[in-house]
Amino acid sequence: MGSDTEERVSSAARLADILRKQGVRGSLVEKIHKNILTAETAHSTHKSSNRYEAERQVREDPFVRDYLHKIYLFDYLVFPFDRRVLDTAYQKIDSKLFLEEVAK
Repeated sequence: MGSDTEERVSSAARLADILRKQGVRGSLVEKIHKNILTAETAHSTHKSSNRYEAERQVREDPFVRDYLHKIYLFDYLVFPFDRRVLDTAYQKIDSKLFLEEVAK
């Protein structure tokens, strides 16, 4: 989930839509959606004091940055995250075509 409110709201809505389409019980979808928007998870990092240091390391180490792009690529393709923060090569990936290829 994104660290700012707009990204969290958008991601939560998209996840709820996916869960509904997959037949997840409506009450469970609503509980998950509500918890995403109102609760902190045990592994939440968006308020961590160490986050700034980790972000600096990601910006400055191209090896780490490339691996993180690969790890989180699907999140950027499935959810409406702003891809302008990604390196140019990853910004240009056509979500629909890429996901269709993976599904084959």
